[in-house]
Amino acid sequence: MADNPSHTPQLDGRKLAGLSALRRIVSVLNLHEDLRFRGSVLAIAGLLAILLIRLRFCYVVSLPAKIPQPDGSEVSLSQVNESVERSPSIYAGYLQKDAESFGISPTPTAQSMARAFHYQFSDTRRRLNPRRKKNRSVDIGGLRLSVSLRKLEGTPRRMMVLAIDNLTDRNLAYNVVTRPTRGSRVCSGKAPLLHNAVAIKANGREERSECLYRKGWALDILRVETVALPEISYFYVSKVPPTAVGVEARVSVGHSPPVGPMCNLMLPAAIRNARQQGKITWRDLIDFFARHRCETYPFPDSYRAISQDGQVSLPALGGS
Repeated sequence: MADNPSHTPQLDGRKLAGLSALRRIVSVLNLHEDLRFRGSVLAIAGLLAILLIRLRFCYVVSLPAKIPQPDGSEVSLSQVNESVERSPSIYAGYLQKDAESFGISPTPTAQSMARAFHYQFSDTRRRLNPRRKKNRSVDIGGLRLSVSLRKLEGTPRRMMVLAIDNLTDRNLAYNVVTRPTRGSRVCSGKAPLLHNAVAIKANGREERSECLYRKGWALDILRVETVALPEISYFYVSKVPPTAVGVEARVSVGHSPPVGPMCNLMLPAAIRNARQQGKITWRDLIDFFARHRCETYPFPDSYRAISQDGQVSLPALGGS
C-alpha cells in the first residue's frame, strides 16, 4: 500500500513539538541544578566567612600575669656611674692599667697616691731682659727661667722665648705667670712652640713663646708655682688642658702631652668662677688631677690640695 503523503507533515510537527518541550524541561532541570550548586557554594562560603570572623575578632588571647615592678626607687645611669667611679678597686684598676700604658713599674698604690706633694710658691716680681746678660735668667722654686730672642721665620721680626729648666731630679708641675712689660696686645703675632705647658720632666727643659719683641721690651715674672709629682702623675696632669687649670692661653698654645691626646675637659661654670675668685687654686686643680685620670674623674668643687699623707682616701670625689 502506498504511503499517504498528507500525514507526514503532521507527524513531523508533533515530533518537533515534543523535542522542543523536552529540551525546555531539560533546560529547566539544568538551571535548577546550577542554582542548587551555586547555593551550596554560597552557603559554604558563608560558613567559612563566619568562621574566619570569629577567629579574627572573637578569639580570646590569654595574656600572662602582669610582671610585678621592683620595689624601691629607680637607679639612674649617672648614679651607677658615680658608684663605679667611687669604687677603690676600680681606682686601683685604673692605676694598674695606666702604669702599664705609660711604662711605669712598679704600679703605684692608692696609699702612695694619697701622699702629700711638695709645693713651692713665689709671687716676688722679677724682670728678665733679653738684651742684658745679667738679667736674662733667674732661679725660682726648682726652676731656672731664661728669656731670649728668636727670629720669626720668613719675617724680620723677633719674639721673646722663655726657657724653663727643671733643676731637680723630680718631675714638676709648674705655673709660671708672666707679662710683657708693654702689654700683650701684639702677642698674637708670635709663633707657638710645641711644649708641655703643664709639667716638666726631672732635669728637663721646656720652651714657650711669650710675645713679639720690640726695642726696650722685657718680660716680668709675676708668680711661680711648682708641685713635685710621682711618675704617673706627670702623665696624668700633662693630659689636662692647660687653660682648665688656669694657665694663660697666650703661653699655653702649643701644649703637647708626652703620651696620647689631651682630655676633652670642660670644668663647670661654678668651678671656673671659684677659680677666678681664688676659692679654687691652680694647686688644688693640679693636686686632684695628679691623683685622678682626667678621662674618668671629674673635679669636685669641695676638693682642696692634700697637705698631709693619707688625709683623704682615693678616689676623692667629695660628698658621701
